[in-house]
Amino acid sequence: MEIFSYITHNYQSAIRTRCFDHSCKLDMTGISNYLMLKGENCKSIIDSACYTPTNNMCDFLIFFNHKKKIILIIELTSGLKKEQTAIQQLKNACILLEYIINCTDNTCNEFAFRPIFVYNKENGFKRSTIEHTKLQFNNIKYPIITCKCGTRMTDIFLKYL
Repeated sequence: MEIFSYITHNYQSAIRTRCFDHSCKLDMTGISNYLMLKGENCKSIIDSACYTPTNNMCDFLIFFNHKKKIILIIELTSGLKKEQTAIQQLKNACILLEYIINCTDNTCNEFAFRPIFVYNKENGFKRSTIEHTKLQFNNIKYPIITCKCGTRMTDIFLKYL
């Protein structure tokens, strides 16, 4: 089963249309052909052998189907959050992504991937720590992209993809 069909069939309760949490959001204006999952709503579906429900998940996983297939994992913060908490939530999302992709006819190699940390204020975390951390997905290490709340998704595409 192709990944978009698989997600629509198995993760219906987690599908969202807007990328926001409290007072922090990403602007999705002008973006189409995507499926967005609320990370916390996906935990119960994952096999307990690779994921335990006590682990926190990133806020959103976004699957794009444009000229190339793209997956973004998003952690939003509008207040105090320790950088290690945000990094762990993004790491947990990498495990979830590999699990989802392995349940489909797709392979991880078909996707461009980027982890993103979106912040409102630099209260309680060090942005440099987050930016220098690399997350592993499909045996490749990716730096975490940081951007401010309200950033346009189209700007992220232009700069990083």
